[in-house]
Amino acid sequence: MKVLEQIFDQGYAVKDITLGETKIKAKVRNLATEDQLNIEKQMQTVAPGRTSAYVLHKYSIGVLSHTLLELNGQSFKDANEVEARLLKLPTPVCDALIQAQNAFEKEVAELINPKAVEKTFFDQGSTPEKQEQSPAELSSEKEGA
Repeated sequence: MKVLEQIFDQGYAVKDITLGETKIKAKVRNLATEDQLNIEKQMQTVAPGRTSAYVLHKYSIGVLSHTLLELNGQSFKDANEVEARLLKLPTPVCDALIQAQNAFEKEVAELINPKAVEKTFFDQGSTPEKQEQSPAELSSEKEGA
């Protein structure tokens, strides 16, 4: 099912991600507004004086914790369980998953615009058998007669 169809049918879209030539398989979904707000609320508790790198990494793990559905066949019950698993992964693997999920968010954002929605759901790619004239064309023909 296409991304836009998933969003309109289910309220979210899911994408399969493969890293390292099938060594790591994951399923991610796009971020829901409620999850975004929860992550931002959690970020308020990040102690002042932390480096910007720490804050960014903590935020990125928060996003992935709310959007990672499966990792190598393992499903998770909630974001806390996902985060505990992510924190045990090697940093490059976690970073690659974050980048893949971010790319998916960008893909979703690009697709959610009026032109893409119209093309996906309303553009049939066929032309009518007989093209009808517009009212302006009809009136100009009458005036010429």
